[in-house]
This record gives sequence, structure tokens and C-alpha cells, in this order.
Amino acid sequence: MAAKDTIPHAKNVLKRALRAAVDPHPNQAQIKAAAEFFDHQCAYCGTKLPEEFHSDHLVPARYGGSNHISNRVPACPECNEKEKLDKPWEVFLRDKAGDAFEARKARILEWLKANPGQGCTAENVGLMERCHKELCKEIDGAVEKLRKARKGQE
Repeated sequence: MAAKDTIPHAKNVLKRALRAAVDPHPNQAQIKAAAEFFDHQCAYCGTKLPEEFHSDHLVPARYGGSNHISNRVPACPECNEKEKLDKPWEVFLRDKAGDAFEARKARILEWLKANPGQGCTAENVGLMERCHKELCKEIDGAVEKLRKARKGQE
């Protein structure tokens, strides 16, 4: 059985789908506008963005950050995938930017001010989590019924 054919994978897909309905990802025009705002440079290290750059969460979703564009900055794959991970953005920026820290921080703060957050509320996240929990219980029940039916056919 491939990893994508597992019950935990199905539950993860379900959770992501619920989150996307409650807190949609920015569209391509918004992501492009962010890249233009940051002069097509990584918000953290300042390198020129590759064609396939990332739209990084300043505050990761697992820590309550929304998908709203105000919580996203353009980042190079090196910074986003390999270095920042779940570090608070300001801590990472201080380590990464060196002498450019104040200027890059000011630019990120300008971005935040220009794009007031309208992301997912804590209430909506709570509702999404409760729905996910209920749906996972239903999935588990359905899987158990199917397993029993299959045993009965053997």
C-alpha cells in the first residue's frame, strides 16, 4: 500500500480541504503582487527570487497563522524549506539578514501595514477542527464496517 493510500493520509487531505475552505490560500495575482512589493527578492536573505519561489507564512498555520496574503512573504526555497522552518520570522530574519536586518524587517512591516490581516479567525479554526474530528470518527467507523464486511466475504 502506498503512503497516499492510507487512512491517515485521507484524514490529512480532509483537514487540508477543510482549512482551505475556511482560510483560502492567496491567488496568483496576490502572490505576484507580494513578489513585486519585495522587488522580486527573498524577504529574508534578499537574493533574487527564482521563477519557482515560495510564498512563506510569517506565522505558520500550525501556530495559528492564516493563509491571508498579509501573513505571506516571498521566499527563496533555501530560506523557506531548509532554514526558517517553524522559527518565528523575526528570529530567523535576525540570524539570516545580518546588517540588513533592520531594513528587511521594516520592509516586512510595511507589507503587513499595506495588507491588513483578514485571515481566518480562531473561531473558524476551532469549528474546522471540530468538523475534522467528527469526520475522522465517521471515516474510522466506515472503515471498520468495510473491514467486517470483507471478513464476512472471506
